[in-house]
Amino acid sequence: MKTFKLVILDYAKEHLTNPKTQKALNDLIVTKQQNFVRTDENYVVVDKHDMIGTHYMIYDNSDLYEPKLVFAIRTTFEDRAKKHHIKTPLQELYPHMGEVGQRAYEKYKGTHPILADCNSWFVDPDYSVKGSGLNLADIGYTMVYAHLLRSGFNHFVGCANERFKASRHVEKFAEFEKELDFTHPVVPDRHRLIFVDSFKKSFFQNTYEQYKPLFDSLMELLPPHSQVDPWNEAARKLFENHLRLLKAA
Repeated sequence: MKTFKLVILDYAKEHLTNPKTQKALNDLIVTKQQNFVRTDENYVVVDKHDMIGTHYMIYDNSDLYEPKLVFAIRTTFEDRAKKHHIKTPLQELYPHMGEVGQRAYEKYKGTHPILADCNSWFVDPDYSVKGSGLNLADIGYTMVYAHLLRSGFNHFVGCANERFKASRHVEKFAEFEKELDFTHPVVPDRHRLIFVDSFKKSFFQNTYEQYKPLFDSLMELLPPHSQVDPWNEAARKLFENHLRLLKAA
């Protein structure tokens, strides 16, 4: 576990002069491109959301001189996307969802006016649970959960590639309708729309406790004007207080 490092990179556009931001963003773009060709050799992954989104990244630090990015997932907040005159990734897919999917989207949007859109997942195939000894998906989604809550969101939407059965990871910590499938216009695989209203907090608490040394050493790269609680403070509020109560009991 000690050879892995967690990183949260938020709103890179706002702090591109930071060398650490430059390095993380470069790692992200190059590694995602190399991994997404497994889905479609002609697929180009870099987009505007890489600049304005929040990236949750896991590195293998076995080689101190060349850390390897092995997992990443991203969230795009709708209010931030609007500021830059773009749609979230899920909103861009609206014309392709089909009538059932569109109705589900409109119903969800009626009660969640500002979307938190979770997207752009990849994991290095050599770093499965068996290969790495860690459940990178559980760790990654726990970072997503904590950042969403400290940003004022308790919900998210997404679109999972069912060729890789990606929705199974979300099933661990949330309930959602399982029949909202459609064919992605760029990656012609069956994808599943995911609309999450709430989270199973116990899942994230357990994941935090299991991988606490990793979460304690998490590095975050935030914009200068960020108003979210620092990671250590957010983790204390979300996880540590509960852990102390359990120990006291």
